[in-house]
Amino acid sequence: MLTELFKNKRSFIGLLCALAVSAVVLCGCPPKEQSGGTGDTPAKPEVVKIGYVLPLSGRGADYGAVQQKAIEIALAEVNKEAKRVEVVYEDSQLDPTKALTAAERLVSVNKVNVLFGFSSGETLAVAGVAKRSKLLLVAPMASSLELDEAKDAMIRLAPSDAAQAEEVAKVVRRLGHANAAILHVNDVWGKGLAKAFETAFQAEGGKVATNETCEPGATDFRAQLTKVKSLNPAVFFIPVHPDEALPLLRQAKDLGVKSKVFGGDTFSNEAVYADKSKLAEGVVFALPADSDTEAWKEFSRAYKEKNGNQPDINGAAAYDAVKIIAEVAQKAASLTAVDLRKAVIDGIQSYVGATGEFSISAEGIATGKRYGVFVVKGGAYKPMDLPGAKGGKAQ
Repeated sequence: MLTELFKNKRSFIGLLCALAVSAVVLCGCPPKEQSGGTGDTPAKPEVVKIGYVLPLSGRGADYGAVQQKAIEIALAEVNKEAKRVEVVYEDSQLDPTKALTAAERLVSVNKVNVLFGFSSGETLAVAGVAKRSKLLLVAPMASSLELDEAKDAMIRLAPSDAAQAEEVAKVVRRLGHANAAILHVNDVWGKGLAKAFETAFQAEGGKVATNETCEPGATDFRAQLTKVKSLNPAVFFIPVHPDEALPLLRQAKDLGVKSKVFGGDTFSNEAVYADKSKLAEGVVFALPADSDTEAWKEFSRAYKEKNGNQPDINGAAAYDAVKIIAEVAQKAASLTAVDLRKAVIDGIQSYVGATGEFSISAEGIATGKRYGVFVVKGGAYKPMDLPGAKGGKAQ
C-alpha cells in the first residue's frame, strides 16, 4: 500500500513538473507577428486607419462636405482589390480647441495610425497629440507659415501662404493695378495670407492702403468697407472663408465699393462660386492646382459624375492625401511617424495627383506645384485668360 502511494506521489509530482515546464515555455514564446513587424518595430496592420479632424458642422462645414466626397472616391480606388485604407472622421467645427479634443478621441478611442488636420489653426492644435502618439500628421491644405514649427513630424501637401500670395500679387501687378486694400479673417490662415500678400505686393512695386480684419463668422463688415470705399483702391483682396465671403460681398455691393476683388483659394468652394446671388462673379483667385493635367481631369470627372458638381481644391487635396498614404504605407518599415514620413519623402517625387505634379521635400513640404489663376464666371470657376499669369510654381 505504501509502495503504491509512493509511486502515485512520484507520478503526481512528475506531472506537476511537466506542467510547470510547459507553462514556462508557452509564456516565454512571443506572439506571432503580423507581416512587417520586427524587433521593436510595431507590426503593420492590414488596414491603415486614418483619423481626420475637419469641419463637418457649423463654420466651414462646406469644406468638410467636399473633402468627404473626394475621399470616398479615393477610397473606392485604393480599396478596389482589397480593403487597405479606412478613414474615421471627427468634427472640429473649424475650431482649434474642438480639433484638439477630436484628435485625442481619434487616438485613444479609434486607435488611428495617421492623423489628418484641416485648417492651419486646427493642424497646429493637433500637432502635439500626433507627436505624443508618434503618429504622422498630414495637412492636405493647411498652408500657414506657422506650421514650420511642427514640420519635423508633418507632411504638408499645400505650398505655404507665401507662394499663393506671390502669385496673386504678380497677377494684380500684371493687370496694371498699383494699389490695394486687404480685409482678412482673423485666424492663422487669414492673417498669414494677408501678411504674405502685403509683403509680395510691395515687393512687386504696389502699395497697400489698409489691412483690415474681421472675426471668424462675422456678418457685419460695414465699418471696414466704409474705410475701403473712402480709399478707393484699385484692388480689394479678401482672404476670408465662405461664411464671411457672401455677406462681405453683398455689403460691399450695397455700399458701392468699386474695387476689383481678389480672393483666397477658398473661393473655389461651391458655396461661394455657385451661389445664386452671383455675388462672387468676377472674383479672381489662385490655386495650387493645374487644371491641364490628366489626373485633375479624371478626378474632376469622377467627382462630378458622383456628386453633380465641380470639386474644389480642398477636395482635390484630400483625394491626393489619401492616395499617397495608401501608396507609401505598403512600403514603409512601419506606420510610426518617423518611418511613414520617410516613406512619403522618399516615395513621392514627381508625383502626379489631382492637384498637379509635385514632390515632397526633405522638410516634408510639397514643392513644384503649378499655380493656376481662376475667375468666377457663370456659377463656376474657370482658368483666367491672362497671358503669363498661369504657370507659377511653388518653390
